[in-house]
Amino acid sequence: MLAASAVAFAGPGGGTISGKVTYEGTPAKMKQIDMSKEPSCAKMYTTPPLVETVVTGSGNSLQDVVVYISAGAPDEAAPSNAAVFTQKGCRYIPHVLAFEVNQELKIVNDYLEIEKARFGARLRYSIEVPDEFQKAEVPPFALQILVENSVK
Repeated sequence: MLAASAVAFAGPGGGTISGKVTYEGTPAKMKQIDMSKEPSCAKMYTTPPLVETVVTGSGNSLQDVVVYISAGAPDEAAPSNAAVFTQKGCRYIPHVLAFEVNQELKIVNDYLEIEKARFGARLRYSIEVPDEFQKAEVPPFALQILVENSVK
């Protein structure tokens, strides 16, 4: 049984709703992800990763939970920043991602991590960016072409 006391929300009047989602009983044991068909992914882990159907925390709390509030929230424009899923170690992080209608969704594939799985110890890299370029905007995929050609 799940009990949702509330979720954090700040309204335009300055009020907030906050709380946590908890469970009663014993949660199901997490199973290992079968990566046998993707050996390059399996090599990235010293112990097999687990399926995160239910992720628990201290005090019978649940992690990665989305609580939908169907009424009472003000109608506002979608956030201007994109919600980001990052593929790392052949998995997507974060495990659960909530985003709003009309909010951009950005899916990032960590190309160098994928190549590291492919080449193993033969590929070593470091990323060094001078301070003056830390906030420079670069067109999408402009650097990927450079990296792809240097890895081959």
